Amino acid sequence: MLAPLSMLYGLGVWVRNKMFDWGQKKSTSFEDIVPVICVGNLAVGGTGKTPHTEYLVTLLHRHGYGPIAVLSRGYKRHSKGYQVAMPHDGSGPDGKVTVTLLGDEPYQLYRKFPFLVVAVDDNRVHGINQLLKLPIPPQVIILDDAMQHRYVTPGLTICLSSYHRILYKDMLLPAGRLREPMSGIARADMLVVTKCPKALRSEEETEILANVPTRLDQPVFYSAYRYGKLVNLCTLEECDIDHSTEVLIVSGIADPKVLRDYVFTHYRLLDIMNFRSSSLFRQGHRCHQGAFRWCGWQGECFRWQKPSGRHHHYREGCSAPRASSVGERRTATTHLLSPHRGLFPQESCRQVRQDGARLCK
Repeated sequence: MLAPLSMLYGLGVWVRNKMFDWGQKKSTSFEDIVPVICVGNLAVGGTGKTPHTEYLVTLLHRHGYGPIAVLSRGYKRHSKGYQVAMPHDGSGPDGKVTVTLLGDEPYQLYRKFPFLVVAVDDNRVHGINQLLKLPIPPQVIILDDAMQHRYVTPGLTICLSSYHRILYKDMLLPAGRLREPMSGIARADMLVVTKCPKALRSEEETEILANVPTRLDQPVFYSAYRYGKLVNLCTLEECDIDHSTEVLIVSGIADPKVLRDYVFTHYRLLDIMNFRSSSLFRQGHRCHQGAFRWCGWQGECFRWQKPSGRHHHYREGCSAPRASSVGERRTATTHLLSPHRGLFPQESCRQVRQDGARLCK
């Protein structure tokens, strides 16, 4: 039923990409000024762009690069144009920087990395130029979800694809979730298959390599999540709850399967709720009475708070322990699997470091 619409959509995407390929639309390169790394995908969501962006930020910071800036579109923010949140001293973020200013995912990065410059701008070329005008311009810029924003030519493009919905098993919008055909992977320098099981079978790896049209110079990596401890929504301190506690997952991410499976394994899963304000309000009172605990992705948990940091559905006089929810903090990728070799975290991480170092030189 939707296949004809997908064909029309694909034709429009093909024409747009060809206009960039033929120079009819201008693409700007900043290669001689600052290294630009693009983290993107070909699907509409659910591939783990934010955890992998966090991984890159941690990796670059650990190897002495800085300042580091992340530039995003700022999905569902209430602000307009270019906005920037400068690094803070770690004692607490600037009260003027809120989730409505940046959007949930950029705000999560801002709260998690005190040293990071976080900027949002629909026009990425303008955003990069503004970042370069800062008193101390960034040494490296990471573009979050910019693979289809072809007005910028990155120095390194990392394409992500979810293991649970791999590219060759998906279709173009609206019949599927692909924003462009699988051939768009040709613009990437590497492919990372995300959300893999801890032990990926060799037959699965062979099937992926046989069906994804990568070049010989395009390495394919495989990543998996490892969840950290629960984090108090109000204080952002690590906490824990009894494993017999009933947990309600509140999730607005495109693919909550990994989070759901983790909660189902470790806690008593009460239900999974659609992300609606009216439902949050009703369930918030039950949580306040101790009936159960929230569990959700850290980025969207910030949307449940007022700018003051208190939970959106509780009275101003509520104490933090009573008014708190818990959000599941995801670390970035912790295991990268090298093609044809099974689990080799050190070798694969070294390859990523080499690519980053090559770009930053």
